[in-house]
Amino acid sequence: MLDENHIKAFEDYLRQKQRKRSETIKTYLWTIRTFLTVINKQPKSITKDDLDKWTKYCSKYQNNSLTPKYGAVKKYIDFLIDEDILPEEFYGVALRRLKAPKLQFDESNLDSLVLKPQQHELIFETAKKRNFMHYAIFKTAFWCMLRRCEARGLNLSDIKDIKKLQLRADITKGGKPATINISGECLDILREYIDKHRGIPKQGHEEAIFLYEGQRLSNTKLWEIIKEYRVITGFNDFHFHQWRHTGITEYARVEKDVKKVQTQARHDDPKTTMRYINYASQEYEQSYSNFEKSLTKRQQHPETEIPERKPQPPKDVAYSQPRNELLQLYKDGLLTYAEFKELLSSQNNHKNTMYG
Repeated sequence: MLDENHIKAFEDYLRQKQRKRSETIKTYLWTIRTFLTVINKQPKSITKDDLDKWTKYCSKYQNNSLTPKYGAVKKYIDFLIDEDILPEEFYGVALRRLKAPKLQFDESNLDSLVLKPQQHELIFETAKKRNFMHYAIFKTAFWCMLRRCEARGLNLSDIKDIKKLQLRADITKGGKPATINISGECLDILREYIDKHRGIPKQGHEEAIFLYEGQRLSNTKLWEIIKEYRVITGFNDFHFHQWRHTGITEYARVEKDVKKVQTQARHDDPKTTMRYINYASQEYEQSYSNFEKSLTKRQQHPETEIPERKPQPPKDVAYSQPRNELLQLYKDGLLTYAEFKELLSSQNNHKNTMYG
């Protein structure tokens, strides 16, 4: 049984002494509850073996998920030392045992993180037909290069004037407030969403821009939305942070001033910004090279007709005709996600019955 008073004391420590933002505090509290359940010990009895047990438990997660899980436990150990529950030297033990693999982030990584134009246009088009809130938050994240917590945390008062968006310290990474540019198209979409689609907020959620059933859009619900669009589009690796990667890359294609891109993207280190600019330049050069090869080939063989390219579905989504019909109903908003999955499951069961 977890001691809720102890958990509350850790929450107060994060909020008052560490000045952590609300989203980080929620993540840390969830992680520490899980940590204490996994090791099944009182905090004063934690040993290096328990830290090893935690790393073994976390081995099922991807590398990019390990940093917050290890970071939360290290901050918890810091709290226990501050409360004289554990000796000071134990923090060094935690640092040595809770080392998340360093993620290599360079131009080669971006190729899998940046949505291609045909991909993001398909997602935008589908979202606009299905649910205008989805369309509005996707467009805002793309144009303003927002992280998930920043998009969810936007308030009505954050739209300061015709071309500026205010990002408050309590929703940004590192707790640094910022004022960034927002496009005219994005403002028009937000106005239409707020005026016609936002709905009536419940008490305590009056300021939130993006609502679900009257409450500020939660992490859980946003994750469910992302999974829906994976099914609809067949982009199985699609995740919300790709809007930020894609927005920065699109901006870097037309703006080579590192400082301007860095300011809009809110990167602490200009080296991070340069990776996007380098990637955009390489992509441009490769695109032109392909164009040059294609044109040269046509000039050398003018009699060769270039066949019309037809859009192909993703290789891993080989739908049968009945599934296609269901998918179209789902895309048009005539079926909910649950209904789509239930009908699909029924079709599969029917096939198994027919063919033994």
